[in-house]
Formats: sequence, C-alpha cells, structure tokens
Amino acid sequence: MVAEIAKKGKKKGTDPKDFKNCVIFIAEKYYPWQEETLKVLADIGFDEQFEIKAKAADVLKGMDSLKSKFKDVMKFQSFVIQEVKEEESLIPLNLDIPFD
Repeated sequence: MVAEIAKKGKKKGTDPKDFKNCVIFIAEKYYPWQEETLKVLADIGFDEQFEIKAKAADVLKGMDSLKSKFKDVMKFQSFVIQEVKEEESLIPLNLDIPFD
C-alpha cells in the first residue's frame, strides 16, 4: 500500500521519502455483513483441494440481510475464497480476527 501511495505521489511530484509516519488501523471484529458471509462460506464448505463446493454468489444473492452491501459482499467472499485456496486451510473462515 505504501508503494502504491509512493507511485501516486511520484505522479504529483511528491517524493516518497517525504513520508515521515504511518497510521495503521486494526479492527477488533468483522462487520456484521462480513461475519454473515463467513458463516455462509463455512456452511457451504470446501473440498480436499480447497475449492468451494457450491456457488456462494447464488446463496448470498438470496439473502435479504446482505442486499444493501451486496457489492462489498461479493468482493469479500471472493477474497476469502482466494485466501482459503492460497493458504490451503480453512483458517480464513474463522470469525475471530487472526491477530492480537
């Protein structure tokens, strides 16, 4: 992310070396729509190759509670599915934030 800011900064004439500090925000829990998405993905399940067993978008699309955030839900579920595949683990489906 800092590299992206530095690239953008170069276009505007800002030297990335001028950045003196950084602020990192850490969430203590997921948003309710993210928790619901994680629960749905866990309910659908994954096979031995960490491929999702059913099309999550179809299930999530039918949920009234997620309609207002549907665009964000689709991006989030795609990200989580990719994380499960890359890590070859179901840890990304945990509702607990993975750090202290």
